[in-house]
Amino acid sequence: MAHDPSQQNPVEVLAEEFAQRIRSGEHPSITDYVKRYPDHAEEIESLFPSIAMMEQLKQQKRESQDQRSVAVKTPADMPKQLGDFRVLREIGRGGMGIVYEAWQQSLARRVALKVLPTEGIGRSEKQVERFLREAKAAGRLHHTNIVPVFGVGQHGGIYFYVMQLIEGYGLDALIEYHQSQQAPALAETDGEMVMVNTEVSTAHPRTAAVTRWTSDNTQTHGQDKKASPELISPVFPDDAASSASNPLALVTDPEGHLQLGWIQIANIGIQVADAVHYAHRHGILHRDIKPANLLLDQEHNVWITDFGLAKAAENNNLTQTGDVVGTLRYMAPEQFEGTSNAVSEVYSLGITLHELATLQPAFGQESRMELIRQIMEGSVPSLRNVRPDIPRDLETILQKATAREASERYATAQDLAADLQRFRDDRPILARRSTSLQKMRHWSRRNRALAISVSAAACLLVVATITASVGYLWTSRAYSSLTAQQEKTQEAEKEALTQRDKARQQSEHAQHNLEVAMEALERIFASVGQTQASEQLADFDDQQSWVSMPQAQPVTPKEAQLLKDMLTFYDQFIVSNADDTTLQVKRAEAQQRVGKIQLLLGNTKPAESAYRQALETYRQLHEEFPDNETYPLQAIAIKSELGMLCRTDGRLLDSVNHHREALEFLDKLSKPIRQTAAARFRRARIYNLLGLPPQRGSRHGTSDPGMAAKMRDNILQEMGSSRVDLYLQSEQILDDLIRQYPKNANYQIEKVRGLTNMMRVSNRPNILPDPWILWNDAKDIVKQLLAEQPDNANYQYEFALLFVQKLQPGRKQIPLNKIRARLEEAITICDQLYRRYRHVPEYTKLLAKALYNRAEFEVRYTKLRSEPDRLHMAVELFRESIDYQQRLASQFPDVLQYQIRLNQSSHRLSETYERLGRIQDAQAVLELNIKEFDRYLDEHPQFEDARRILIYDYELLATLLDRNGQSRFAQVARDKAQKLRDQFDADPNKDPFHKEPLDDPPS
Repeated sequence: MAHDPSQQNPVEVLAEEFAQRIRSGEHPSITDYVKRYPDHAEEIESLFPSIAMMEQLKQQKRESQDQRSVAVKTPADMPKQLGDFRVLREIGRGGMGIVYEAWQQSLARRVALKVLPTEGIGRSEKQVERFLREAKAAGRLHHTNIVPVFGVGQHGGIYFYVMQLIEGYGLDALIEYHQSQQAPALAETDGEMVMVNTEVSTAHPRTAAVTRWTSDNTQTHGQDKKASPELISPVFPDDAASSASNPLALVTDPEGHLQLGWIQIANIGIQVADAVHYAHRHGILHRDIKPANLLLDQEHNVWITDFGLAKAAENNNLTQTGDVVGTLRYMAPEQFEGTSNAVSEVYSLGITLHELATLQPAFGQESRMELIRQIMEGSVPSLRNVRPDIPRDLETILQKATAREASERYATAQDLAADLQRFRDDRPILARRSTSLQKMRHWSRRNRALAISVSAAACLLVVATITASVGYLWTSRAYSSLTAQQEKTQEAEKEALTQRDKARQQSEHAQHNLEVAMEALERIFASVGQTQASEQLADFDDQQSWVSMPQAQPVTPKEAQLLKDMLTFYDQFIVSNADDTTLQVKRAEAQQRVGKIQLLLGNTKPAESAYRQALETYRQLHEEFPDNETYPLQAIAIKSELGMLCRTDGRLLDSVNHHREALEFLDKLSKPIRQTAAARFRRARIYNLLGLPPQRGSRHGTSDPGMAAKMRDNILQEMGSSRVDLYLQSEQILDDLIRQYPKNANYQIEKVRGLTNMMRVSNRPNILPDPWILWNDAKDIVKQLLAEQPDNANYQYEFALLFVQKLQPGRKQIPLNKIRARLEEAITICDQLYRRYRHVPEYTKLLAKALYNRAEFEVRYTKLRSEPDRLHMAVELFRESIDYQQRLASQFPDVLQYQIRLNQSSHRLSETYERLGRIQDAQAVLELNIKEFDRYLDEHPQFEDARRILIYDYELLATLLDRNGQSRFAQVARDKAQKLRDQFDADPNKDPFHKEPLDDPPS
């Protein structure tokens, strides 16, 4: 049926005329239309500027497409070699260029090259500048959910930049797959991806990555974008299990189909919002957030790509005020007025999540004009109309993110991520649903004329209602006063009986609540509170309770806060149940577990507070019940944990004193208690902890680890012992316990730790076995435990620790290739552990350490002339290690050891650049290193002693400046180094920071 123009809205007719005049090359004036049609002036002023912008955008797009269709190089025309990169094949086309898979020959790895064509649009100076800006924008960002850029280059007139290779597909493909249930099963793959014909990557997940995607309305190798995505087979068989336990992993059905449940949608939103906020903090707006620019890799991590429209806060010359940029369907209303900011990107992400939730566009209009009108004047369609089962909180979050008024959205992407996290963790969200009054206000803004009429009618109705109601109220008031007196007497009698029953019920209810809450708390602790090896000692001699050791899983910050909040519950009941010993014990156990969890999460101050409260409770219980062996042993356990905490926090003397006091307390206990398995185990553990080396970053003169070790040895000498003596005594106790109770996993894990400690001691042929023998013995123990419980995070952690330990030289020579293989396996193990539990800082530290040790090995044992590629590999490993260390240093600014590790790694990277002859790179890294560490110490004067580290940085900088022909500046650097050396009386022949791998023992 033909459309009747007479039935169209007059403004629509005018808008079509206005748009047609622009298409024909005219420049119609909006002011003229307002004057000619004053009755529609408000709508014209609101709508026509957007029409003009969109017509301009369409014209630019047509011109760009015409130029690309004629002038862009085809894959056959593309050179096979671009500098260091051998081009393999085209894998996608974006708005700013073509993406190829390539082989980087110097580093022997697959990468992605984004290439700006040499003809057509590629010849535009502005396009070249935009292309380089995209590379620069992405290159500034180092985030786990942003595709990293390795470098930019030009070869034979062709501009390109190098990206990490991501094996994955866009969220748009995932949506299209779920829209079409006729697509082949994801598990039925032949090793090829849907959007490109590609083989399965055999590279390590850390380095694997060609970004595989297609832009809107483009095809790759003749395949339509709407084909279903296919899941690439995992590189490692263990990846599937790893992903299954990853809290941010998507769920797959038995056939491999990716399921878009509510939690999975929230997980995607959390990752993207966190990355977007990171970009915003670095002054970068992406300006084209949409499903096609969000890639899902094999491990279900989301990656943001395509910064072709990105805008740096300090660079506005390439995008003029009023420009409309982005993909229409995902643009915020204010973007049609030329305003694009961080809140606009919150909207775009909200629309993307809306589409994931409903599997259809939020705005389904086909007409561009109707689409613009709906976005600017309407509201996002209700999620519940499409998905009635959507959780109320998730619906509220997405409504807030996609609010038409920017002021009513989340202020930052971080706020959006935080609320999604609360939804995922089943906590109350901060967003609130729109009230009826708010909805009415929004409607009134969009329909002003109608709103005025409705308001007038409503006012008349209110006046009439009030008049009718006054008489009724006057009459009923008199009647109420007569009956009230009669009811009072009856109510008083009833109230007395009711209060008596209520008091009894409240007492019973309180007791019931106490029992239920304590039972619930125990269930929570059983699932989230078992950090590291269990330390419950009440039934320690009942070895049957240890046959099936609970599978411990690291907890999240949310769970840590939950347990901390539940301590308030205990406090409240202790006030009214002061004589309830069971309640006091439960609270002490809760405090101790919270301390462990906070320490695991890197929060030393709240951990220490919780430990000290638990310790005081057990001490009081021990004084009240001196014959109970549980209370003093638990107090000793907490003293040891406080010692570990102080060592982690850099307080060596406090750490040693806690362990020493724990031993003294243990020695004062009665002989029957001292001979229990629990007390013997506690003694063995203290011996192991007392011999640990100090961590870098101590607050007591131990920014020099050698000085710290000497302090520790002096203290042990006062106790009449040494590290080796302590380790051997601990081993003897543990061997006896294991013979007596072979199924107790705690004893075996502690023996592994003792063997690990022995590996660190300079070899004494007549006392200790060869380090490699010790290492293999420890590995066999943990492998056996993992065979019984492969998903136990504690065992995985101990296994990873073994592989990152530095071994002292043994009596027999170990082939370098064997050491290299061990170090590479360490990276794989630590990487898998980190990917499962990204929120645990200890696991991040382990991965950084494994990468560092691997890089350090290549630097030490590689011959530059014969194996330069290995040094290039070391550079990449150092850089990756530094990336993880920067996260720790930023997250925990009060932990000095993270800052020192970061300084150390940057120093070694600079030295490696120097060895490769890349003097400028070496100088740049070192100057930034000095600047950042100097700034950190200025902000943390309590760590002033650590400034001695800069001695070695300034000395290396002087060498680099000399080699760069800057002798005058080199002398300035030497003078600064000498000034620091005089200040700290440092040994000029000793560099304790930059010649050894990081070798922190388990905490």
